[in-house]
Amino acid sequence: MNLRALLFAVVPSRLKVWWLRLRGHRIGRNVRIGFTYLDVRRLQLQDNAVIGHFNVFKNVDTLAMGEGSTIGRFNLLTSSEYYQEKLGEDTARLELGPRSVITMRHYI
Repeated sequence: MNLRALLFAVVPSRLKVWWLRLRGHRIGRNVRIGFTYLDVRRLQLQDNAVIGHFNVFKNVDTLAMGEGSTIGRFNLLTSSEYYQEKLGEDTARLELGPRSVITMRHYI
């Protein structure tokens, strides 16, 4: 696991959003990010998007969430490094449309 991403998981939501914007990610207004492990290259979170607590995003190229979309708690989203190397950049992409929901305890 990426130690920096692991430490980032316990930072409060407002500081996470501020830091992610500073790093060049596209983060909308009223976005909330819980205690979550984020190993994601590009984040595109539109207004009112929510990522709940205790999620793990590992080896994800792009996470794009539409306006008002939600990822609940205790979800695991990961990709194989092998396929990323073979198929190229942006292979591991999760895109949620507006007001889409992934509830809890899903393994993707």
